[in-house]
Amino acid sequence: MAAAERRNAQADDALSQRQADLTAARRRHHEALRNLHGAERDLNTAERAYDHGKTASRDAAEMLTEVNKRLSGLARKFVGGHAARG
Repeated sequence: MAAAERRNAQADDALSQRQADLTAARRRHHEALRNLHGAERDLNTAERAYDHGKTASRDAAEMLTEVNKRLSGLARKFVGGHAARG
């Protein structure tokens, strides 16, 4: 009888330890999910900012190309005007 009571007490102790381990694991899992969701939000924000930056860079490059074309046209007119007079 005493041996059975000891085994029962040991089993109860082991179960209590496993319950504590389970609770700790659930807590870590919950924290990891919160961190994951935060990281996903940060990633989405960074991706949107990158896309906006890409668009702005492309628009600036197109504008620069257009300005260069206009300047080249003006330079040709200016040089051509001086050549015709000279």
